[in-house]
Amino acid sequence: MIINKSRKGAITSILVDFWMYIVFVLVVIVFYLIFSAMSKDVADKQITGLETKAKAYTNLLNYLKTPVIVDGKETDIAGLIRLWHNEPDKYKTLLEKTSVDILNSMEYDYDNPIKGTGNRLVRGFYISINSEKKENGGLYPMLEFQSKCCESGFTVRDESGVGVIAAEQLVPVSEDKYLYVVMMERAKAK
Repeated sequence: MIINKSRKGAITSILVDFWMYIVFVLVVIVFYLIFSAMSKDVADKQITGLETKAKAYTNLLNYLKTPVIVDGKETDIAGLIRLWHNEPDKYKTLLEKTSVDILNSMEYDYDNPIKGTGNRLVRGFYISINSEKKENGGLYPMLEFQSKCCESGFTVRDESGVGVIAAEQLVPVSEDKYLYVVMMERAKAK
């Protein structure tokens, strides 16, 4: 076994190792600063309102998937809407009564989000079944339903004063035809 006892390059090896460690620590510090600054920026720009929108879509889907007995068979509201579309006179009364009952059961109380008012509001729901989604956002309902508190409540509106469509869903009624179901939320002082 031959051991090299030469010490040539030992000093340069120590210097290279030293600078390598210094560069590594600086790179780690730079990345830490970059990523911590980016995380603060992301936290400042969090998306708001998604929870409310998701809840509204969940409410509409729950409405459409609510089971109902039609002609002795179990279907859901979406199926009843399809039946109504094909035979309006036969299924209109059942669709109206069932829908209003479901919307009334979905109403809930909550504290007014405007600070200083201290009053409670009742959240109600409005559903319209439309033949299509219009380009200008206008609704031309074929059939409408609303919960009890909506009868004299106000529609939740955006900054321009237009009623906010809380959720929307296309319901297929045939291979090439869809109905556009829209849910709006309304509120009334309790």
